[in-house]
Order: sequence, then structure tokens, then C-alpha cells
Amino acid sequence: MDSFSFGDAGDLGVHRAGIENGEWISCEVAQEGFKVVVSDVYGTEQEVLITLSDLREHAKTFEDSTGNCWECKGSGEAFASWSVLEGVTYQVCDRCKGKGLRPRR
Repeated sequence: MDSFSFGDAGDLGVHRAGIENGEWISCEVAQEGFKVVVSDVYGTEQEVLITLSDLREHAKTFEDSTGNCWECKGSGEAFASWSVLEGVTYQVCDRCKGKGLRPRR
């Protein structure tokens, strides 16, 4: 469950900042985790630190509440690559083997 993206950290940063209809505008890897800059609808920016522990707990809560795999968010497919010609390509999720359900613990 330790495969986290900037999008995962950014989304959790917006949630953690308590900004309704907010968005994350930058995310960078820091020694402690991810530094996420979030913004509200008025353009007010706020920096939030998201640790790997935060992301693990968020992933566990997601899986417990939905029954879906965290890696693919229940789709059974995971990001494989991106190119100008083909756009985004997907592969079968390694974690749930394409079932979309959280693996048994």
C-alpha cells in the first residue's frame, strides 16, 4: 500500500486543510513526506505537510469504508504510462490483480 502519488497527497492536503471546493496547486517530496500547497476559491494559499503515516491511514480508511483497492480506487486498472500519441495507458492493478477489491489482510 506504499505506492502513493502526488494526487493522493494533494487530495488529502485539501481535505486536511478543511477547504471546501479547494484545490491543491503544488506538491513536492519532503524528508517528512509531501509538502502540499492548497488554495481556496479566493486564491488564499496554505501549506500542509502530509506524512507517509497520514497517507497509509487514509488508504486504510478508504479500503475499510469502500471495500475497494486503494491502488486502483476500485477500477482494477492502474496507471502504466503516458505519451503524446497514446495518452494514458493502464495495466491490471498489481495489488488487487484486476478485481478492484481490497486484498485480504
